[in-house]
Parts: sequence; C-alpha cells; structure tokens
Amino acid sequence: MSRWCLGSIGFAYDEWEPVFYPSRLSTADRLRYYATQFPGIELDTTFYAIPPIERFLRWHDQVPEEFTFALKAPQELTHSGRDLAQSMAQWDALVEGVEALGAERCIMLLQFPPSWGVDHLDELARFLDLAPMPSRVAVEFRHASWWAGPAFQLLQSKGICWVASDLAPAHETEFVPGGPDTEYEPLPPQFTAHFSYLRLCGIHGQFPHDHTETYDPTARLQWWLSQWEPQEFNFITVGNSYSGFAIATLDRLARILGVPSRLPAQPTLF
Repeated sequence: MSRWCLGSIGFAYDEWEPVFYPSRLSTADRLRYYATQFPGIELDTTFYAIPPIERFLRWHDQVPEEFTFALKAPQELTHSGRDLAQSMAQWDALVEGVEALGAERCIMLLQFPPSWGVDHLDELARFLDLAPMPSRVAVEFRHASWWAGPAFQLLQSKGICWVASDLAPAHETEFVPGGPDTEYEPLPPQFTAHFSYLRLCGIHGQFPHDHTETYDPTARLQWWLSQWEPQEFNFITVGNSYSGFAIATLDRLARILGVPSRLPAQPTLF
C-alpha cells in the first residue's frame, strides 16, 4: 500500500501568520505547530550551512516520530565545482546531523545545479560508492542530459530516488504542461527506488507574497499525479513560489489524493 507524505518547502514565513500560524505564536514554536498539520517538510537550511547538533536534536523533539524531514545537502558539496569526493566532510557532517535527528525519518537530498550534466556520471558514481548512504537518499538533476540509461541504472542499482521537479513560471502554474498556454516542459519523472519524491517549486521569488494563491494549480497537480507511479512512500513538497501560498496548494493536493488535509484559515482567491 502506498503512503503519501505532503509538506512545504520551509516553514519560517512571517506572512503565514495568521493565515496558517496562530497569531502571536512564538517563532520557536512554528515547527512544532506545523508538525500538527502536516507529516513532512523540506528544509534548505542545511544547504547554506550545517546547523549544530543541538538544532537537529531540537527539531527531533518538536515533531512526532512518524514525521519526515528532507534535508538538502550543503552547497559546498553540490555547487562548488569541485569533485564531490573533495567535499565528503560536508556530507559526513550532514549524516551526523541526520543520525541525531533520526535517520529513519529523513531523506537526504542531493540537488545539483542546471550546469551539472551527465559528464559528471563517473564522479557521482564514485561519490555514491564512498559516501555513507542512509536508507533514503534522493538526487535532483536539472540538466536534461541525465535522462539517459546509465544515470537511471546507477540510481536504481543503489536504491536512490530520482527527484522530479516542476519549476513552472507563475503564469503556467494553472495549466497542464504541453498546452497552448505553456512553454516550460518539466522533465519526465523517473522511478528508481522504493520511494518517490516530487518537488513543486516554481521559480524562487516570482510572487510578491507568501500567503495567497495567485493561480489555481488544480489541473497541473492532477497532471502530475497522472504521470506518477506510486511507490511504497511518496513524498511531495510545495514551495510558496509555485502558486503563491504553499499551504493552500498542499490542501488542494491532499483533497485530490484523498488524504487528511489542513484547511487554510484564509480562503484562497479561487
């Protein structure tokens, strides 16, 4: 039986109060409150710097045991331009934090830049051979050259998830890809592990706010689910930059899937 886990990309948004967070809720209690409403979250804090172990332990204590964290690998590892093996210490530091948080509740996300093509395949293979691999590791490619047999076989052989992502510009969020009103075409999902991962990101900063949906993305969400091959565990994250307000979009997605949802305190525009 497939399990769906929905969550936002980040949670520390001031504009979510009071449309999601209760008024006057302490910022220190936001994750605790968020975890009463959603079963997972993607954090990019670790992309910029590995937090101290104490913060991982604090996160651990603020959420229920079944809660899922996706933690992005440090940019020094994935975006520095050096061979991945030269930044192994960064990965090891993240693994240490994941172990403090609870490896069974984590996904470690390696997100590579659009300039990083399949000519790095051997480098990635060496890294995956050398690095300690927790049970759930995911890789996001943004260069189209990876959509070829060798990359698929590499991730499948190691049980590593191939992340699908949607970087739609604002005016396309409400439409199905490939239609007359769209120019951006998401790269097709690939399924290489016992779990799946879909990131509905949009383009960072394309909306002037984080608290109201600007477009109704229902048709696009339904299109994505029609492309999906459900695995044992299916993780979907949504950013504010997808339609303007991740919480409202997550609620729409939950309704489509028929899983428990948290209704936004403020109705959307639609």
